[in-house]
Amino acid sequence: YWKTRQYFLVACMHLGMDGKRPWQSGASPMDDNVIKLVKNQFDVGYDLAEFEQEQMLALMLKCNDQFWYDNWAWAFDSGMRHDGELDGFTIDNVDFSRKTITFWRPKTKSWSVEMVLTPRMSEILGRRRKEAQLRNDRKVFPSTAGSRRSNWDKYIRMCNFNKNFTPYTTRHTYITRLAEADVNPKVTMELAGHSCIETTMKYYTKSSSLLLNEAIQSLQNNRVEFDDSYNDSMYGHNSKRKRLENKNV
Repeated sequence: YWKTRQYFLVACMHLGMDGKRPWQSGASPMDDNVIKLVKNQFDVGYDLAEFEQEQMLALMLKCNDQFWYDNWAWAFDSGMRHDGELDGFTIDNVDFSRKTITFWRPKTKSWSVEMVLTPRMSEILGRRRKEAQLRNDRKVFPSTAGSRRSNWDKYIRMCNFNKNFTPYTTRHTYITRLAEADVNPKVTMELAGHSCIETTMKYYTKSSSLLLNEAIQSLQNNRVEFDDSYNDSMYGHNSKRKRLENKNV
């Protein structure tokens, strides 16, 4: 609901400049740009607000679902693609001395940049390290696409979240957080493993619209109210001066 409302506000602010709709003849060039803007925001998918993300993870812990908590918390904190990256991540991809990870990205056929572990990621590795070392494939988060989808949908229902939030929401959320934190787009591109900057920039366009309400509220908070009492005092002062001038005449 809120995302749709914000996209609508972005479009209205621009389309209202000439009073025309994008399908009307004579609409300004700005209208086409707005259409692309809104389309791009939907193209990059849905992301969870930070409190929603943590609400979902807290519910998993409450249900004693430790493996899936570790799986989804890691996905949120790393922004990994699920197929080939998250489910292919091994304990050998971790440099415990440097507290960093480097992993293969099948989609782009390249290695990731060296990524620093968050405190939560370090805790997760502490729990999963021994089990991963005992596995022949040494995987940290062994799962299938079907099992991930089933578990994800279960908690989406329990949290009463929109069903449009898919497992891939973890990646969209990660990249959106970077954009909203004003991280350099080139850095975000490398952390996300995008092959072109255009894909990354969609998240910055989207982030700007999500902060629209904040900008409007900021204008409201800085608004200066007109002081009628000042005008009244000046009126009285001027009247007194006028009477004195008339008396002197």
